[in-house]
Formats: sequence, structure tokens, C-alpha cells
Amino acid sequence: MQITSEQAQALQQPVIDGFPGRAGRFLEAEYPALARQVGPQAMAAFVAHGQQRAVLHGFRSEREIVHYLLVMLYLGPRFDEDPALSTLQPFLDPTSTMSPQWRLHVLFGAARRRPDPGAPRAD
Repeated sequence: MQITSEQAQALQQPVIDGFPGRAGRFLEAEYPALARQVGPQAMAAFVAHGQQRAVLHGFRSEREIVHYLLVMLYLGPRFDEDPALSTLQPFLDPTSTMSPQWRLHVLFGAARRRPDPGAPRAD
């Protein structure tokens, strides 16, 4: 079986049609308390912003982008620009030798271990 260059390129596309809606519904269903921070009216914009930021940091698959969105829900939509979270920068570097999955694992762990869930977020 041969894969054409067009097929290979299509397989590398990070997002297929309908992803933003699916991602928003997933976050609202599986993480309702966190998703309420965004609100249903702003969810589409939140997902679009998060998708853009995730790709900038080298996260390309739908699964990776959803994990990035979860980190954003915990830490705020601009956590990647927050000087108080500078220790996370190596895990946001798209040129890192660490796999995207490992980088997201560390980011998500850091987000979940936040000392105070009510702490100010990087909004």
C-alpha cells in the first residue's frame, strides 16, 4: 500500500472539520466546573485561541490541543505568557527534544497541582 504525498499531508493536518465544536462540548461535559469559567457563549473563542496557542507551541493533534485547552482552563488563557509561570517555558518550546505528549503531561501535572485553585489565573 502506497500513501501519496497529498494523503500524507492530509494525515498531518492537526484538526479536522468540527474539532472546535467537539472540543468545546467535551470540555463542558467532562470538566463542567472549569468550563463554566469560560461560559458557553465564549467557548468557541476560547477553543480557537487555545488551538492557535497550542499549535504555536508545537502541539498539533486534536488530543494534544484538548490537553493544552485543559491546562488553559486551570491556569488561564495566557498562562504561556505569565512571568509567574516561567518555569513552564521549557515545556512550551516547540523545538524541545521532549515529545509533545511528555511536555503536555508535565504541563497538565503542574496545572493540576496548583496550590490554590482560587489563585489568580493568567487571563
